[in-house]
Amino acid sequence: PLDGMNREMLNEDDVVPMTKAEMKAAEKDIAMTNDEVHANTPSSSTVQPSYRLHGDKRQIVRPANSDGDDNLSNQSRATSLLLFSNDRIKVSDFRLGPSQTAKCKHDYPTVRWQVAYDGVASQHNVKITNTADAVDVKDAPPSGIVVDRQAYSVDEGTTWEITNTSKETDYRQIVFELLSNKPKYTEKEVQDMFAMAKYSTDVGTELVFENELCRCWDFYLDPSEGGGVDTVHHHCLDYVFINVAPSRLLGLHPETLSLEVDGLLFDSVSEDNQVTWNSIPRDAGTDIAFAHGGKNGYDDRPMREYLIELK
Repeated sequence: PLDGMNREMLNEDDVVPMTKAEMKAAEKDIAMTNDEVHANTPSSSTVQPSYRLHGDKRQIVRPANSDGDDNLSNQSRATSLLLFSNDRIKVSDFRLGPSQTAKCKHDYPTVRWQVAYDGVASQHNVKITNTADAVDVKDAPPSGIVVDRQAYSVDEGTTWEITNTSKETDYRQIVFELLSNKPKYTEKEVQDMFAMAKYSTDVGTELVFENELCRCWDFYLDPSEGGGVDTVHHHCLDYVFINVAPSRLLGLHPETLSLEVDGLLFDSVSEDNQVTWNSIPRDAGTDIAFAHGGKNGYDDRPMREYLIELK
């Protein structure tokens, strides 16, 4: 039950790194809370929910006022990992173990993007409040099944209380915080930039969400899929993408689409949770250096990216 649980809601500035001793102990039982609660990769060798560390690159955090003591209810715990941050966007991996609940305050316009494990759908219950007047928001996501690659746009100043209602499966979202509520370009400027492009400006396989701040693309290729003209696209806006599974993308010259040395622009092998940022000049549409085709370089697994263009 949700009533009577001990919950904490912290801003990112309220958290501090754990000591090495605490990090060791955390490998056995990790689920600490912070604002956008930052998670590590599930360990295949332990019963979920448990998480493993990835060297010094992945920090576990704890409440700054906890003095190292874990006084949170097991069911109020969540984990989150800040993967990338610059002056325009922050990217985090958020996870809840089975039957866990977390409260997340959104200080910026945010996109929360679902990731399912091995095609197994997630299950959740979400209660949303507007922190300005503390009333329930009417358009809360429905309770129940959450499909892979489903995305939610969240207004700044909104709080989500999320419960993973599955008793067996971890709950995972990639969280994109847009650090300005105003776009860099007007909508007319964006359309003018797209109009200059020689190739398609559809930079993914499916446009999942769009508003005045961003365009959110799912980029998914089945094993060995791609390499044709339908994969050629032109980047005209700054963008960030995250691989949500180990992936290999072959970038092909837009005119030759050749896998030979003269046509292969890049061979990008990425791990799960690897984030890439690209700054794109305003006149990129006139330069085919910002265009390429794509092919999945693996023949035994899909290529998976979540990509956001910032307007």
